[in-house]
Amino acid sequence: MTQPAPAYARIISDIRDRIIRGDLQPGDLVPSEQSIVNTWGVSRGTVVRALAELRAEGLIETVPGVGTRVLATTAQDGSDRARRLKTTGSIFRPDETSTITGAGIVDAPADIGAALGIEPGTPVIRRTRLLSDRDGIAAISTSWLPAEFADAVPALLQPRSLGGTGTLRAVADATGRTAVLCRETSVARLADEAESTTLDLPAPAAVLETRNLFTDHAGDAIEYGVDIAPSRRTRTVEIALA
Repeated sequence: MTQPAPAYARIISDIRDRIIRGDLQPGDLVPSEQSIVNTWGVSRGTVVRALAELRAEGLIETVPGVGTRVLATTAQDGSDRARRLKTTGSIFRPDETSTITGAGIVDAPADIGAALGIEPGTPVIRRTRLLSDRDGIAAISTSWLPAEFADAVPALLQPRSLGGTGTLRAVADATGRTAVLCRETSVARLADEAESTTLDLPAPAAVLETRNLFTDHAGDAIEYGVDIAPSRRTRTVEIALA
């Protein structure tokens, strides 16, 4: 029989989820220690431990005389947006916006072809966008999809928003192919000149590049997403181990 998670871990998960969903916005105050003690029926030591771990993750900060508030600089990628869509019906937090900067069919670069399981140079759909929040541009985001989806979802080739539900939902609704697995790879590297200009970074500057491969029940690729975010933004991932 699976044992329930410790109380401090459940408090961490609750506050983290509220931040990811956007219920707690950057700058919002987290409930006070006494409020959490009363709500959860735990000791103050348990609450102190939970808040300390959230601070270590870069999600919150405690300001003397003010309280504990949500930090503004969080990074989001394709897997975060997919999880948010499942829980809220939208891929975006309330303070996020997406500006589509390009959409069309191009020849697949070698790394994209390898990720999607196709030959380099094969036609693929590429959608590029800038994701922004109250702190500025949060990420340069690119979605790569097999060109076969263009017939089923013509909107993928149009430089406009898909209405907040994203490419995965659009493909699933039109074709019945649902993403069931996401494999994520992240690497820190130096931004190139174009990325530094777009993200308003001094040169040289570090960025976090996160790549997500979404596959269906058969293991076939549906989308390969690449997000490039400033290194000053933190990102937290919760992984269920039981």
